[in-house]
Amino acid sequence: MRRAKVEIPPTADHLRAIGRITANFALLELMVSFCVWQLIGSDQRLGQIITAELSFRKLLDLLSSLFRHRVSDPQLIEELNGLIAEAAQAEEKRNLITHSYWAASDTRETITRAKMTARRYGGLKHQFEPMSVQDLDDIADFIAAAENHITQFMVRTGIIS
Repeated sequence: MRRAKVEIPPTADHLRAIGRITANFALLELMVSFCVWQLIGSDQRLGQIITAELSFRKLLDLLSSLFRHRVSDPQLIEELNGLIAEAAQAEEKRNLITHSYWAASDTRETITRAKMTARRYGGLKHQFEPMSVQDLDDIADFIAAAENHITQFMVRTGIIS
């Protein structure tokens, strides 16, 4: 007796877009780590040891602190603050996708992002949001842009070459 194949609702295009989000965020996280390594000094291995177990939020905190330690220009610090805010927003967008489950939607063009939370003050909540491939691609593009902005800033400031 053959069992029916169970398939999740997302189409191959939806899954491709979710994969782009994951891959682009991994590159953003690597670039932030690399910038931290450069700011620590010439011992890349030491930088890798320091950053290996840090959450992305802690990596951003460390990047900010090290940059402020090495660079005294208030305009550059302010610019980095904006880039760090953008990277934090990229993480939030990635987390919405990565920590959700997917359900069928009204049309084949969209899938429903579903998330359940239970917080101290808000209690149990369910979130449902229809998402198209374009919606997911927009998130992947936002994350890629955040990585590019940090890279270009660090090249311009001479932190990386």
